Amino acid sequence: MELGWAVALGKPVFCKELVADSTLKFFCGSVATPEQVKNALDSRSPLESINERSSVAVLQHYIHDMVVRRGFDKETPRDALLLFVEEVGELAKAMRKYLGLKTDQDKQERYTKLESELADVFIYLLDLANLLEISLFHALHEKEQKNEKRSWS
Repeated sequence: MELGWAVALGKPVFCKELVADSTLKFFCGSVATPEQVKNALDSRSPLESINERSSVAVLQHYIHDMVVRRGFDKETPRDALLLFVEEVGELAKAMRKYLGLKTDQDKQERYTKLESELADVFIYLLDLANLLEISLFHALHEKEQKNEKRSWS
């Protein structure tokens, strides 16, 4: 059983019989019928399909599904790029606050945490790549192959 691989990919694992092993029990859901598997999967939050070990491709797929589910699937690459740049601006404002630089005191509540703004930038980067049908993993890999041959001083 490739339990570890399934868990690493964020895939649920179901067993017909209750698992006795206390460690394996943590990773396996117990169901009696295929219908119960379907019901369990249908009731899962889409967010449960990703985890810290999710590949870039899995994250791109999740963002694609999220964009469709939330009704943003009519946006163009131009729209996504503008939203991406807007989020980079918000990240810059959050960085100013984080570094203790002067900020507009009337807008302090708008300067959110760096983590949140980095996540927004990442979401729009994944969305833009999806709209342009670019695999970010392959783009990164190809770029790093070129960078490996460059000399840096």
